[in-house]
Amino acid sequence: MHKIRPSDPANSQPPPETIGSPAGPPKKKGALWTVLAVLGFFLLKGKSIGLLLLSKGKLLLGLFKAKSLLVVLKTGGTMFLSIWIYALAWPLHFAVGFVVLIFVHEVGHALVLRALGIPFSAPVFIPFVGALIGLKRMPQDAGKEALVAFGGPFLGTIGAQVCLVLYRNGWGDYFRGLAQVGYMLNLFNMAPYSPLDGGRIVGAISPKIWIVALPVMLLAGLWFKSIILIAVTLLGLPRALSSWKKRHDPEQAAYFNVKPSTRLWAAAGYVGLSGFLAYMMYYVQHLTPGRLP
Repeated sequence: MHKIRPSDPANSQPPPETIGSPAGPPKKKGALWTVLAVLGFFLLKGKSIGLLLLSKGKLLLGLFKAKSLLVVLKTGGTMFLSIWIYALAWPLHFAVGFVVLIFVHEVGHALVLRALGIPFSAPVFIPFVGALIGLKRMPQDAGKEALVAFGGPFLGTIGAQVCLVLYRNGWGDYFRGLAQVGYMLNLFNMAPYSPLDGGRIVGAISPKIWIVALPVMLLAGLWFKSIILIAVTLLGLPRALSSWKKRHDPEQAAYFNVKPSTRLWAAAGYVGLSGFLAYMMYYVQHLTPGRLP
């Protein structure tokens, strides 16, 4: 789930965004018409969704400043590569939907970055890891970093909600499965440990939380035998230890010295979004397949 090379905010830019993959989709094979229907839906609705998100009719790729064919190939090519690899284990139509949900998550980060005027690169998809967006410079403080982190799981949650609405309107169990996976991958991203989004959010509350979360995350990874969870924990280890060693450093202290109101909304937003995602995972999991609630 998020960020490739964690770093110290006092002297370097943050690592790019990444997303971890969920446990697994339904194993039932889909028919060709389902694949075409899914692709058709996103093609037909893509224009209106893009207008809604980006305003003034700008194309979605414009959000990532895709000024060259190389940038288009980097994002589009890695998307198709991810779909192909996921389709080796999952039904093709599910692989398509899963990668679209990851893209929606990354768009959430990009929207906030653009609003804050922070330059960034187009997303690159990495199979079984997720995707990443490279930041050209650090946000001004931990509060701004928390805003950027919120963008991904917030818009990703909306994407999962759309899938649930489609299921409730008779589009089939395919969208029920996508909704459940969407809630799960965004909830995983809310784990309170950098480089995940949740870690960057709680960093605005107190970076000391990372030190507490470190052994918990590592033990959880070992208990569930999750290579991804263990890898994410190890990736975040340098920044967690660095923040602790430099806790008296004036420059780092200034970065994490945010207003009490910022700490309050970060805490409220973290608890609220995490709680909502956990509830929706439980809700969708207990829906009877094939029957609308």
